[in-house]
Amino acid sequence: YRREGFLPEALANYLILLGWMPRDGREVMPPGEAVKLFEISEMNDVQAKFDIQKLRWLNAEYIVKAPDERLVPLLKQHLEAAGIPSASIPDDYLARILALYRVRIKTLSEFPPLTDCFFRDDVAYDEDGRKHLESPESREYLSLLADRLAGLTDFAHAAIEAVFRAFAEERGIKIGPIVHPARMAISGKTKGAGLFEMMEVLGRERVVARMRRAAHGR
Repeated sequence: YRREGFLPEALANYLILLGWMPRDGREVMPPGEAVKLFEISEMNDVQAKFDIQKLRWLNAEYIVKAPDERLVPLLKQHLEAAGIPSASIPDDYLARILALYRVRIKTLSEFPPLTDCFFRDDVAYDEDGRKHLESPESREYLSLLADRLAGLTDFAHAAIEAVFRAFAEERGIKIGPIVHPARMAISGKTKGAGLFEMMEVLGRERVVARMRRAAHGR
């Protein structure tokens, strides 16, 4: 379970609830609290059934609430296991990425495949998303947007979003036809955290380079 990214406190919480439930019906309950509330007379005699989905849900609850300093070292271990060197990754950079994906993962082992674009520049495109990069219009949009972003002094997500919305308005199009190619260009994926927040964390230089690469069909 450790290799799969379950936190010990989440697993302990789940095991406690297999044969007992507190009077108030709480399910997220750290072991320390359970010790104070436990009454042997309240244990049930129903045969326990292990529910992996329930454990995953509980683990996700603990991930959401855990402080960065608890999760960052563990995430580095999972990145290493996934073949992503983590020794040189600054803790504060990893914490910023965690802030985007904390609510999107149920185990820590899910983190590396969702976030590899933040640690590698040789982004591989998902096959089902390549269609967003194939049309001449999409490549033109990426090239023009890359030029605008290159001149953006405040590379914060709100300013980036403003560039995209202004571009869409000028072209008389909805924002989707430029957001989908941009997401593919910077992450290689069709889904993920908020696009503009991802761009802010990646930084102007990497974002512009990846958009220009995709615009030229590379």
